[in-house]
Amino acid sequence: MKRPMLGACIGAAAGGLFGGLFQMKCFGIATPAIVTIVQYVEKGKPQSLLFAALTILLTIVVAFIATMIIGFEDVVDENDDELDMLETESKEEVKVMENAIDIASPAEGKAISLSEVADATFAQEILGKGAAIVPEKGVIYAPFDGKVDVMFETGHAVGLVGENGVELLVHIGIDTVNLEGKYFSPKKAAGDVVKKGDVLIEFDIEKIKEAGYDVTTPVIVSNTDQYAIVEKTATGEVTKESNLIKVQ
Repeated sequence: MKRPMLGACIGAAAGGLFGGLFQMKCFGIATPAIVTIVQYVEKGKPQSLLFAALTILLTIVVAFIATMIIGFEDVVDENDDELDMLETESKEEVKVMENAIDIASPAEGKAISLSEVADATFAQEILGKGAAIVPEKGVIYAPFDGKVDVMFETGHAVGLVGENGVELLVHIGIDTVNLEGKYFSPKKAAGDVVKKGDVLIEFDIEKIKEAGYDVTTPVIVSNTDQYAIVEKTATGEVTKESNLIKVQ
C-alpha cells in the first residue's frame, strides 16, 4: 500500500514544517503518544504545549486529506495477475507435501488437546501446534528417526529434529523446570542420532506429582508455520506405537 504511505509522508512533512516554524523543541525521549506530549513543553514558554498539539492535529488532518486525494488502494496493473500467481505458488511451496507425516506418541498415556493444558503458553499454541499426553509411564521415546537437537540440562524437556524435517519439543510436565533436574534422567544428549522408539528420558511420575507438579506433557511442532496442517490425530489411550500428530 504505497499510496497511504505517501499520504502519511506528506502529513509528516506538513507537521515538521509547522513545528520547525514555531521552533518546537523536544526535552525528552519517549514513545510518541498523547501522554508524552509534555516532552515538548518549554520552560517559560507555555504556548509550546499549544504548538505541539497543533502540530499533531495538522499532521493527522493533512495526512488524512492527502490520502483521500491520492487514493488508498494501489493501482492494479496488468502484471498483478502474474504477481498473484507467483505469491500463490510461493505459499504452496511451504511444506505442502503429497503425503502427510505421522508423528508417533513420545509417551504412553492419555492423549488430550493442547487447549486442555493448564498453561497458557501451550494452551494458546504460542510455541506451536500439537497435542499433549497425560503420561502413565515415566518414559519418553523418540517419535521418529532423527537426532536430538536440544536436551535441557534439567532433563524436563527435549527438542528433536526428524529426518522428515519436523522439529518437535517434548516438555514433561508444567513448570517442572523448577525441579532443577530432580526426578529426571536423560538417556540421550544433544547431537545424538536416534531411531523411533529409542528411550530419550526417564522420569519419576509419582515423585513429580508429590512435589506438586502437573505431569501433563505437551508435544509441540516447533516449526508449525512451515506446514499447512498440524493436527492431533489420537484420542484416549496411546502407546509409543500410536500416531499422535499429523503434519502436511
